[in-house]
Amino acid sequence: MGAFANRITVVTGAAGGIGSAISTRFASEGAHVIAVDKNEEWLAILRDVMADKGLTTELLPLDCSDYDAVQKAHADIIAAHGRVDILINNCGQSARQKQTDFTDSDPAIWDFLIDTNLRTTLNWSRAVAPGMRERQSGKIVNIASESAIYGDPKLVDYAAVKGGVIGFTRGLARELAPFGINVNAVSPGVTRTRAVIDGVPKHIVDAAMAQIPRGRMCEPEDMAAVIRFLASEDAIGIVGQNIIVNGGRTMQ
Repeated sequence: MGAFANRITVVTGAAGGIGSAISTRFASEGAHVIAVDKNEEWLAILRDVMADKGLTTELLPLDCSDYDAVQKAHADIIAAHGRVDILINNCGQSARQKQTDFTDSDPAIWDFLIDTNLRTTLNWSRAVAPGMRERQSGKIVNIASESAIYGDPKLVDYAAVKGGVIGFTRGLARELAPFGINVNAVSPGVTRTRAVIDGVPKHIVDAAMAQIPRGRMCEPEDMAAVIRFLASEDAIGIVGQNIIVNGGRTMQ
């Protein structure tokens, strides 16, 4: 049946590169994956890709920055399945196509980054945490970014928002650990996704690659493997940590 047999697993931003890898990995190990994304076209592609592998997923088109919509969606999940065992807060974007020096930055982009990366994480965590605390069981994994650690120039606003995700992870971990709930974060580095391949100028990717001791770009499956570990019982002693997966570009 797999390590996550019958585990109700919510993955936000599930239709992107990393989200698709997460959804596929958990479904392949028996989880009932609820794939959440506001891009319905990409969700349909995810469904077909998983079907080709003999896997199924429950699709949930949703704007995760909308608090009321998330609360309603969570209530529907509880009505249908009774609980959420695992939450992967993967929803996020860097707006790299609009990157600029902070002195030239646009507050509208700040709002977009806060809503897409931080507010989505707060919304879903707020929805599932009370039930997890009542059951004294659950796993939450938040996706941050190496930018919050490294401090990439021209992505200062993105680094600030992802730094907020890490701070939130640590605070929530301290609150929920006494109730048997593990909360951790994963910070991806340069990863082979559509957002990077299609949206980041080659010279910027090349410059980042030159700083990676491992000498390879990370794959979405690299992230899924670490997230899978953090959501497993093997990681019961890991609380409030931020695991950087970037081939060594940044080290802690």
